[in-house]
Amino acid sequence: ERREANERARARFSGSLHVEDLEGDLKRTWTSLKSKSSGDGAVSLREVADDLNATSLSQGIAEEEAQAEAQVTAFVSTLFLTNRGYVGLTQEGGDDGKILLSDLWADSSDYDELTEKLHPKSEIGVAGRV
Repeated sequence: ERREANERARARFSGSLHVEDLEGDLKRTWTSLKSKSSGDGAVSLREVADDLNATSLSQGIAEEEAQAEAQVTAFVSTLFLTNRGYVGLTQEGGDDGKILLSDLWADSSDYDELTEKLHPKSEIGVAGRV
């Protein structure tokens, strides 16, 4: 019975499921923001989501799935990038105020180097080994 229930549940899912890769999503979102920003100008969350969507479409993902995935990835990644100090986040006034992202590290062009600068790997575990 359990096997049959699992088969019925699997049959209800179509398309591919999102592969959890938070760090990869953060890097892709940051890279998209960098490609869309011009110096200290703000970029809308929509522009970043559209860029991620275009990338997914070019990889052969179906349009509906690519669009939904891009919107969720851009939004969630932006929250993490804001919390970790990579980007600034503001919203224009009004009921549907545009969400704007600002690059806090315009002089940095390498995500991995910036990550090491902002969040150096801990030496705690290394220091204890002799």
